Amino acid sequence: MNNGVTLTISIVLIYLIGTIFIGHLAARKMQMSLLDLFVANRSLGLLALVMSIFGSQITAFGMLSVPSIAYQQGYSIMGYLTGLASFVGTAGFFLIGYRAWLLADRYGYVTPVDFLGDRWGDNLARYVVAVLQIFLEIPYILICGIGAGLILSTITAGTIPYWLGALVILLITTYVAYSGGMRGTAWTNIYQGIIMMGVILIMMVMIFRTLGGSSEIVSKLDPKMFALSGKGPQSLGQWIPYSMLCTGLSNAVIMHLLIRNMSATSPKVIQLNCLIYPVLYGTFFFMTISLGVWGSVAIPGLSPREAENIIPMLAERFAPVWMIGLLGAGILSAIMSSWDGMLLAASSIFSDDLVKPILKSRGIQLSEKQENRISRVFILVLSIVVYGLVLLRPATILGISTFSFAGFACLFPSYLGALYWKRCTKWGVVVSAVTSVTFVALCAFSVMPEWATFNMHYSAPGFILSTVLLVAVSLLTKPAPDKNIEKFFVVFEEVYEDAI
Repeated sequence: MNNGVTLTISIVLIYLIGTIFIGHLAARKMQMSLLDLFVANRSLGLLALVMSIFGSQITAFGMLSVPSIAYQQGYSIMGYLTGLASFVGTAGFFLIGYRAWLLADRYGYVTPVDFLGDRWGDNLARYVVAVLQIFLEIPYILICGIGAGLILSTITAGTIPYWLGALVILLITTYVAYSGGMRGTAWTNIYQGIIMMGVILIMMVMIFRTLGGSSEIVSKLDPKMFALSGKGPQSLGQWIPYSMLCTGLSNAVIMHLLIRNMSATSPKVIQLNCLIYPVLYGTFFFMTISLGVWGSVAIPGLSPREAENIIPMLAERFAPVWMIGLLGAGILSAIMSSWDGMLLAASSIFSDDLVKPILKSRGIQLSEKQENRISRVFILVLSIVVYGLVLLRPATILGISTFSFAGFACLFPSYLGALYWKRCTKWGVVVSAVTSVTFVALCAFSVMPEWATFNMHYSAPGFILSTVLLVAVSLLTKPAPDKNIEKFFVVFEEVYEDAI
């Protein structure tokens, strides 16, 4: 092992020790209650909410996959990610997150599907959406594991192999989620988010100067890298649905993001986050996209899978040795700030929305301590399953994440209907969610014929199918009892009356 690799590993190790230490502090503060474990007693202030939502969304997709696409297509990728996504995603945070928080505050709900049982006085919709949320979250968790293994292997020149890098990061994120709950993930997200933004900014300035500045970079770039259509034709039927649905609207109902909105101290914090989020989102992706585009000049000829490592490759070739370690810490910050929250959200839904109500229907009442234990055991089981999938590495980060995002986008109409439309029924939600998620899964795995998408990104027909089925089936089936509708909508009506 040469001195450079030793220094890189040392810097990454210092970062990881800091993460463990913060997670340990959060664990000491945590109470043995489900409210504290899952939503930190609804105590996340503005900084914690902003950084936890921002950090949780970036993942390996933002740090590795997005620069890879920019390497191939150019700045047009900004249309995919910030043209519509940041503003549509922000609108989704408010539309769903605000009302979910009001219900959670009034009735003590602790998960994003908790209220679906009371909404119709029946747990069918709650069970179905809970299963789909976990099913769609697993691919999202998977890309974090793949990214962790790739980055540690790359920056240490193979000294830390892919399997070991993924395992080490998995163990740490599992510890944070297992011991510190939502408070632990939120505290570490602040630390990780600051490192992530700082490192990428330093990296961007350094590579910009090394490549000779703007005039030198532009002179070497293919002009198509600046064109709206990118380097190669891009269909509006592809990028508009992808931007609006996959990287935009889906964020409103992705469970580890929605549960963070439910953890805010007040709706005001959610509203302020909606103003700050687009700025952070756009700034960050401009930097990572620029690094990907510049990488096509500095290190040409990479395949799409190889280009997923373009930022670490740039650091290895052009940056000082210490910068490689900092970059590794920055990318791991993005990955880990999402991974622990995903594990926690999946475990909370499993225990609170599947195990608990199923056992209750059979006359078995779980104590908070027992439910807490079940949730933590599920974190361990899910971590083992994900690690097995990480070793298989079934597809590119982009392919895996796109399926997950498209599936979540198909759940948006169900949440919107449940929270805004009194006539929405449980059967509308069930049929809409199951059919549309099945459709996008068949498209993602190339089972559905190409004509079925009408030359659009498969998220678009999936979303349309979800919306049409929700409305049609709801109108054909019996609505919820009046008392259930009143229980929910009186909460919103009181808020609006108070605001007048």
